[in-house]
Amino acid sequence: MNALNVLALPQVLMRLEQVRVSLEGARTYLFGSITTGRRPAGDLDVLVVCADDVDSDRARKIMSSVCADYPVHLMIMTFAEEAELEFIAGVNAIEVDGRNA
Repeated sequence: MNALNVLALPQVLMRLEQVRVSLEGARTYLFGSITTGRRPAGDLDVLVVCADDVDSDRARKIMSSVCADYPVHLMIMTFAEEAELEFIAGVNAIEVDGRNA
């Protein structure tokens, strides 16, 4: 387990929980090297899917400190945008919902 997993991952998961609690219906995901184990993760790729642009702004604010402190690549989409792009399936994102954190 590398330093990114030990230091950053718990902080990111805590913020993602805050997103889910604060934004009704928001869904949160991890994707990229942190989920595949193909190579040591150099960053954390995070996706937040929420209802609209207002919730997107709220999610960005909740995540801002952890993104400033650690190498987090934050992607935020509305449900409509994600459905159009089918991003979750395309990158094999893994949902983080509090039960599996």
